[in-house]
Amino acid sequence: MIKLVLAATMAVFVAQPAAAAQIFDYNVYATGNTFISGGSYGDIASGSFTNANGPSGTNFTSQTGSSATLDSSADALSLQLAALAATGTASNAWGALTLTGTGNGINVFNLDGSSAPNWSSIYALSFAGPGTGAIVNVWGSSLSNFVNLNFGGLAADQVIFNFHEANSLTLGGMNVKGSVLAPAALVTIQGGSVDGSVIADRFHSEGARIGGTGFAGLPTSAPAVPEPATWAMMLMGFGVIGFALRRQRRSQPRPRIRFAMTELPN
Repeated sequence: MIKLVLAATMAVFVAQPAAAAQIFDYNVYATGNTFISGGSYGDIASGSFTNANGPSGTNFTSQTGSSATLDSSADALSLQLAALAATGTASNAWGALTLTGTGNGINVFNLDGSSAPNWSSIYALSFAGPGTGAIVNVWGSSLSNFVNLNFGGLAADQVIFNFHEANSLTLGGMNVKGSVLAPAALVTIQGGSVDGSVIADRFHSEGARIGGTGFAGLPTSAPAVPEPATWAMMLMGFGVIGFALRRQRRSQPRPRIRFAMTELPN
């Protein structure tokens, strides 16, 4: 009986449908409104959608709604990345900032966007040293720049800029070889391009090109959280197991205690 219940419980996981969409499946993801004019934007998901080119505009591939699940996923990811300890160093030479990796794989860089050299004062940003990718955490609530980004041979899906504190982020004429994560910000892009995904609270763009593969170098330290339906099935399965165990105990005869009488010697 127990084996059958366990098998049925395990089948819950086997029979689960394919994984739901992830935020990096979209080129643009916004919790609230997305406004686009000109340019090209690939796949878009947002709470509401405004296309200045009109309903017949062809400057995007598809458009769908946002979801509370993906909103929470974006917030959690931004906080998780911001909590990572830096594994690379940053050096500034008159506004030219160089990020130097110190290890293989994806290096983590932490930049203070509110103190010198702040994000707005940087005119060039480049990557050097070992490593195959970069997580760049930028502190600051209101940020804007026209910085030039050069990450050499790093693939776009291995680079992400995490503006976890930002409520306003403006990128003008920037060519970003990577993804932009700013889940609490109004992200405004004027020209330029992003070769990954843009994750925002609200999104406004005029003439930008956004497309490519989203960030694929996600940290693996935090275990995946089962979806509510999975939790419900797990609890039901554990409840059935508990009931079966109790029933099995009740059905088994209780052992009798026998006392042996031994005659004591005279």
